[in-house]
Amino acid sequence: MMKNKTNVKWKKRAATIVMSLCLLMGLMPLKVFAAGSPAQLPVYTIESAGGGYVESDETATFTSSADFTLGAVYNEYTNCVNIDYYNANDPSMLDDGYDILVECNISLQFTNPTGDSPTGDSISGEITIPLPSGYDGATARTIDGVTARSYTETTVTFPVTLVVYSGNAFTQLYVEYHTHSYGDWQKDETNHWRECTCGEKADSAAHSYDNDADTTCNVCGYVRTVTASTPSITGGQNEKWTQGSANELIFTSNAPLSEFISVTIDGQVVDEKNYVKEEGSTIIKLKADYLSTLSAGNHTISINSTSGSATTAFTIEETAKSSSGAATDNTPKTGDNNNLFLWTTMLCISGFAILGTLIYSKKEKNIK
Repeated sequence: MMKNKTNVKWKKRAATIVMSLCLLMGLMPLKVFAAGSPAQLPVYTIESAGGGYVESDETATFTSSADFTLGAVYNEYTNCVNIDYYNANDPSMLDDGYDILVECNISLQFTNPTGDSPTGDSISGEITIPLPSGYDGATARTIDGVTARSYTETTVTFPVTLVVYSGNAFTQLYVEYHTHSYGDWQKDETNHWRECTCGEKADSAAHSYDNDADTTCNVCGYVRTVTASTPSITGGQNEKWTQGSANELIFTSNAPLSEFISVTIDGQVVDEKNYVKEEGSTIIKLKADYLSTLSAGNHTISINSTSGSATTAFTIEETAKSSSGAATDNTPKTGDNNNLFLWTTMLCISGFAILGTLIYSKKEKNIK
């Protein structure tokens, strides 16, 4: 009998010890966080009227500017973020342009009940919370004027200061969200963008054109002024053509062939049968038959395009000289070298004839 009483006594003591250990373990700190080290916190939400906080699949993150130690989790109000998506959504409290209002409560349990972990009456840092469903990429701010520090596609981050009291650190944020509705393209001389009613801009980029001559942006339709440069002759400047030659004269304008209008020589439009036009940019080949109709001397050719006229001079030279250097024209000219030789020869013959006559006459006299 005594033995049974002893066993019961020890069983009670063992149960007491186990319960004490469990209580102590529950009071032990969860984790020590260094400054800048993020602490993952569960998120509890209220989604509908009359509902209570329900644990969400999402999490929040608190990153402190000082070291701190989290204590035990007692319930859905300890070491967590509670987000009320329904009860706080009072339209009268919303600023213009904002759609919903959310109450966000951040509560941390520190291990030291005196509130000096961390040292002081408050702890600052930043809280990252999930965006409401359907508000990915939305704009968020607190109703007391705190703007969001950063965004991802599914979260928003705010700077926060938690008040520390008796080991608890707590703050409450009222966050309003706005989904962007971008209107028609806005534009200036260099860029285009879409703008929301809240002033947020999207799709900002420089205007897009097909080429330097294109005047209309392919995206927003902005029309720019393009000052076209006057075309110039890039090949065939001051060319020469000799009468009787079978060669063409070739001239090139840097204007595109698609802009070609006409060719003029000395201000007169040339019939298209008298030349060949080719691309690259605009190449004009004057035919030899046509060139032979032009007078010897200087002339001016203009290749006319919608963007202007490219002009240069060229020369028609007289018939080519023979290889001996003499003109091909056989008309006698004063001072010709062949005539001088002929007259000199005839003069010598005449002199010899007169001299012979004188000698013969002298001999006849002597005989008599």
